[in-house]
Amino acid sequence: EFPTGNGRVDLLIRRAGQVYALEVKSSRSASSYRDALEQAAKYAGQLGLSEIALALFVEAIDDASRAQYEVVYLDADTGVRVAPTFVATG
Repeated sequence: EFPTGNGRVDLLIRRAGQVYALEVKSSRSASSYRDALEQAAKYAGQLGLSEIALALFVEAIDDASRAQYEVVYLDADTGVRVAPTFVATG
């Protein structure tokens, strides 16, 4: 984890003059999903990034839910794009 000022982002990668960030969460509900999107956007904003990847670990996810929730989220407060990806563990 790397300090962002008001929390920590899980992974920060510097490559070829670019900075990339990845936040990792486990998600069990729609509210935890929304919270994760907002938190990731906040972390990226604190780092001065315009986008961040969000890996969400879930027990299972069906195709319809993946299509509905695995879409880029644009945070209205920070202007940061959050790209969520679900990782099924079950």
